[in-house]
Amino acid sequence: MKLTKFFIFAVAFTPLLYKQNIIYPYLTGKLFFLRFVIELALISFIAYKALSINSFEEFKKDLRSFFGVYGKNILLLALLAFVVSMAVSTIFAINPYRAFWGNLERAEGLINFFHYLILSLLMIVLFSRSDWLKFFTISLGVGMISIFYGFLQAFGMMNFPFMPHGGDIKRVGSFIGNSAFFSAYLMLVIAVAGIVVGFISKRWLKGLVYLVMAISLGMIFLTRTRGAIIGLGAGIFVLLIYFAFKKQKLTNPEADASHRYGAGLQTYKLINRRAISIILLSLIIIFGSVFWFTKNNDVWQKIPGFDRLAKTAFINSNDASVQTRLIAWRSSLEAFKEKPFIGWGLEGYLTAYSKYYDPAYAVYGETWLDRAHNKIIDVAVMQGIFGILAYLALWGLLLAAFWRQPLVLAALVAYFIQNFFVFEEINSYALFYPLLGFAIASWANRSKPEESPKKEIKINPPTHYLQLSVAGISVFAVLIFAYFYNYIPYVQAKNANLIYNAQATSGNQEALLQELQNIFYPYNFAQSSIRTTLTDRFYEAKSDNRFVFENPELQLLAQSLENAVDELIAFEPLYDPRFYIRKNQISFSRAKISDSLKFYQQAESASREALKMAPQRQEVYYGLAFALAGQNRVEEAIQAAQSAVELQPNVARAYYHLGLMRAISKNKTEALKAFEIMFKLSPDLSGLFSSDATGLIVSYKILGAFDKLGDLVIKRIEGKIIISISQDDYLLTLKYFTDQRDAENFIKVASYLAQFSNLKDDMEILIDLAKNGNWDIINSL
Repeated sequence: MKLTKFFIFAVAFTPLLYKQNIIYPYLTGKLFFLRFVIELALISFIAYKALSINSFEEFKKDLRSFFGVYGKNILLLALLAFVVSMAVSTIFAINPYRAFWGNLERAEGLINFFHYLILSLLMIVLFSRSDWLKFFTISLGVGMISIFYGFLQAFGMMNFPFMPHGGDIKRVGSFIGNSAFFSAYLMLVIAVAGIVVGFISKRWLKGLVYLVMAISLGMIFLTRTRGAIIGLGAGIFVLLIYFAFKKQKLTNPEADASHRYGAGLQTYKLINRRAISIILLSLIIIFGSVFWFTKNNDVWQKIPGFDRLAKTAFINSNDASVQTRLIAWRSSLEAFKEKPFIGWGLEGYLTAYSKYYDPAYAVYGETWLDRAHNKIIDVAVMQGIFGILAYLALWGLLLAAFWRQPLVLAALVAYFIQNFFVFEEINSYALFYPLLGFAIASWANRSKPEESPKKEIKINPPTHYLQLSVAGISVFAVLIFAYFYNYIPYVQAKNANLIYNAQATSGNQEALLQELQNIFYPYNFAQSSIRTTLTDRFYEAKSDNRFVFENPELQLLAQSLENAVDELIAFEPLYDPRFYIRKNQISFSRAKISDSLKFYQQAESASREALKMAPQRQEVYYGLAFALAGQNRVEEAIQAAQSAVELQPNVARAYYHLGLMRAISKNKTEALKAFEIMFKLSPDLSGLFSSDATGLIVSYKILGAFDKLGDLVIKRIEGKIIISISQDDYLLTLKYFTDQRDAENFIKVASYLAQFSNLKDDMEILIDLAKNGNWDIINSL
């Protein structure tokens, strides 16, 4: 059993794993490590049991013993009910394959929850008091290392050894990579610390654990995660309520008079604790009121955590983070109404959200949500009423299990509340399910010895073939699974990262194609993440100053990537609209270097398929408009762009595409009108993508609207907009301002161009001429 426990203890190190040379560096390594060590723990446990049980009767006796202790454990039953609800929703999911396997990006799926369940059950069966203490102590150590690196990040010490890179550079994420996930993980670290305090008796050790709690609290504020701070406030509130009003027996009623003074001292301490709790509770209420009424004061912007909380405005449309969540939650409610009982299936939120997407979301951006950023809503949409009832029952019983441990109770309340603003992920699961296992074991009140007695393995001749067969088959099955669904996807993800960082050229195209074959096959659950990541990378990459898909010399590579997307669509149809959007983008790009209309037709077909899944998603209409325009079906293209506008008339990018289609039709008046509305909705053009600037400039050129192009250039020079404008276009506007005899703007543009060494001397001459009004000389140059 020591080997099994060793692998279980290894689980505690999961949050520290970070691997730079793999896609999703904060998640992928953790996923395969966690799965593999749990599988190894299961192998060693099965092998031990198969070899140590000498008869079928002994096996039945062990089962009766387990069910006798845990068969009526309602917390374990709630956990099993929750997992059963996952299984049922997976069977009837929109995409059962994805529901079962999950993906690399979220590291969930039914198979991973089976691993967490196995972890909890193994800990319940095997762990003694000392084992629980050892596991949680290791977890505290891991938490402290994560916090240490979090502080280094907060103070900008990014060159420290083993420092992870690539996460949110503005907020602390440590080895978790995301500040919201990091703060959620820290709440569970605090809960673990509360458990450890109950295990130890030495005051200095207790003091050390309390220090870990305090440091974790401080780090949560440094993450500046609003949901976590709200959860933390709820946890502290519960803790103070607990101490203020919970009854406690002070003395043994049979104690003699000699203990009277001790009882009096204990009474005093209890009264003192209650008084302090009530006072602190009152101060928190007062502080909360003051904060609410003064949150616009600049002083709050100087306090980590409270700075972002002070900016939160549930009724202010300018708070994009809040508004997008509220919009998404409304869409989720509509999706829940369609499948209220067993939900859309695990990993089905994206499909559900796409169908009931609210076009108002596009006012704040075009993010695709595969989670609701609310765990309760996630469970409701993906698992239905059955799932949400099981989940709430599980949480209610979990909190009840720790009712006599107020620090743990408060930390878990904080974690539960912050789940209203974020979804769970692997770092939290690696602590939550061991906590759940501990609660189940504690609820059963099973007294286990400090060290389980060693049992000598004896194989009886009559049964040794059966024992060895069971052990061998079980080990072989788990190893086969580990090879095909851990090792191979891991190698594919690692090699995909090498290709991701490669520069595609005609010289290395053959080598890239060969490597892609090894990365794309065999097809497994990781392929959706790998293929979409690489496709997006090469769609945006340039080779010889041309985009890969638009480079005639790289069409073999383009075809390979397009085939990869086609296979995703064929294997998982009508699941993810983004598959079809990628197909549209690839086909449209390849059409630019082809005389055939087939690529535009493929782009149109892909967009129409995407519309079946996301009928109110504006960017699908944008892609359709381009595909139609490429076939010279301009009026239909305009109608597609107009449909996007009609979905939500306050989206700047929708008017940009309408103006672009109007420009293609040479309707200058209507095109400029659309662009004017675009500027009103987004004066700094922050509502557009960086690539949209090219289309806007080209439109002005097509329409001969050089006055508008000049205005655009001047705004860019003055810093009112941040877009990319080529040097040739600056020179073009310089010519326009020359024709207009506009000395002020001419000098502004010339002064800007004088910053470039190749134009400096010429621009200085032109500036002098413009200042003196020598326009004829300027025209002659």
